[in-house]
Amino acid sequence: MYLADKDELIVIRSHESSGSDVLDNELTDLATWLEGSYQKADGKLNIPLKSGNSLTLLLNKEVDVEFASSLISLLKTIKRGIQVHEDFSGGIVSPAELLVCRFTGIKALEDEYGSAEIVKQGAEVVQTALTKAFDQLQGAYNGKIVGLVISTKEASTSLASIIDGPSSLHISRRLAEASKTNATASIAAIYLVRLSLAWITGIILLVSTLIGICLLMNMPLTRDTLLYSNVKMD
Repeated sequence: MYLADKDELIVIRSHESSGSDVLDNELTDLATWLEGSYQKADGKLNIPLKSGNSLTLLLNKEVDVEFASSLISLLKTIKRGIQVHEDFSGGIVSPAELLVCRFTGIKALEDEYGSAEIVKQGAEVVQTALTKAFDQLQGAYNGKIVGLVISTKEASTSLASIIDGPSSLHISRRLAEASKTNATASIAAIYLVRLSLAWITGIILLVSTLIGICLLMNMPLTRDTLLYSNVKMD
């Protein structure tokens, strides 16, 4: 990936919520996205697996909530990335977009359950979520995606330098410059229209005056025309 300028990149980062910050509507959205179900009364989140079984997360357990919050963070990042893409599409500024999502749910399951079956089920759910996320992005970006990078290690120095760059500020500055350019062009267009209308109005008045003078000069001298011309008659 080559970027001539950081101005050409906008980074969308995930912000993973803590367990206490997970809302019922977010759990409902997650269940719908993964074709599962959320039972608020029982505090259970059921996610179907390709194997035919299902992963049941008990939301009274901190580790299960952490896993669910990681999935919610992924979903919110995808939605935000699509929204940003739609905001910039068709505009003057068309930056590259980099979606960065940090997923800690699997590690939380491993630390709590070791090598139990629930960890394998969690990995299968993550794989399903990533597949859905990629398909969703493919549809929103019309297939214009460079790729999907999955790493179990921290980002490299070169990638971190790109991610940590103040790209959002640069994008805002470019948008402001584009807005100023558009505003200047609009003012110039309005001035040109007003100037054209003034000239056209002046020409019409001049032509009308000349026509009136010509008609008046060629008007026959009769009683009616003299009265029309406000000539006093004795």
